[in-house]
Amino acid sequence: MKVIVLKLAKSVLPKKISRSDLSRDLKIEESYKINATTQNVKRKKNEVNININEKNPISILNELRLGLKYEVIEQTGPSHNPVFKVSVVVDDQTYYGIGNSKKAAKCAAATDALKSFIQFPNNGTITSTNKVSNIKIDFTSDQIINKKRLAGGTPKKPVAKVPAMLLNELYPGAQYACSNDESDPYARFKVTITINNETFSGTGPSKKVARNAAASAALNKLACPDTVSQELPNYNLTNREDQEKADTIGRLVTEKFVSLMANDLTHIKRKVLSGIVMTKGSSLIDAEVLCVATGTKCVSGEHISITGASLNDMHAEIIARRCLMSFLYDQLDMLQNEGTTLVKIVSFML
Repeated sequence: MKVIVLKLAKSVLPKKISRSDLSRDLKIEESYKINATTQNVKRKKNEVNININEKNPISILNELRLGLKYEVIEQTGPSHNPVFKVSVVVDDQTYYGIGNSKKAAKCAAATDALKSFIQFPNNGTITSTNKVSNIKIDFTSDQIINKKRLAGGTPKKPVAKVPAMLLNELYPGAQYACSNDESDPYARFKVTITINNETFSGTGPSKKVARNAAASAALNKLACPDTVSQELPNYNLTNREDQEKADTIGRLVTEKFVSLMANDLTHIKRKVLSGIVMTKGSSLIDAEVLCVATGTKCVSGEHISITGASLNDMHAEIIARRCLMSFLYDQLDMLQNEGTTLVKIVSFML
């Protein structure tokens, strides 16, 4: 009887796989997949594909020609409606663009430059990829159709107007003049508007605030109340006489405070200013400023001190009232001691 003995090599026998070996193999396989994905992404990034319908002309031109410089060579028109002319040099050729803003002029110049070496669809115009409705439009109809609704987009919210914008629409020929006064930081700028030989002024810490203040004064006198309330829903249109009286009183108090603090740069800085003006009769020609006062703002409950560490009643209007009481007591003393007579018709305005 013959016995055959076979010896198998260890490498041929099935090997028992451990958890550590299995996890290692999975990690290696995942790393290969990640590297392959990264290489595909890099290849896609290197491919330059410019969609002219999704970018503005400036972006397209900057991608095709690097290092371009746009220069504003001319600015014409009034300050509220300027016209800019911008130039750009591409391949030793100068292209120009005109618009009501620098950005619009740059877009026009970039579009002109792109037309020289790119064939655009839609007769050379750059348009965005918006959904266009299939609704047929009757151009002979008098009915106005909203283009935004036809395009399937959401209509933009109307821009909130300020008094200066409305005044420029109603009176495009208005002339503006601005002066600077460093003595009062809260009325640093003064803007004067001239319309039909009438002058309106406004002051403020910035040109924008002063311009809107002057425009408000002009609208109160010249514009129709219905037009102002319709165009400026958040603007409170007051009576013209009351507004002029309030502006005069405020100007008198401010001028008095500035004259008193002309050489005191420390105390001229204030947050709240109050004053009392005495008038004799209905006219403001002989108006006299009795007192001006500055003070603190209202103190909240958690900061009120009951030990006297802080003053809680030093608001400007409270101090002005105390000055008025002192003035009235002085007048009574003069009446009792000297026998002088008081003015019969006197009114006080805070």
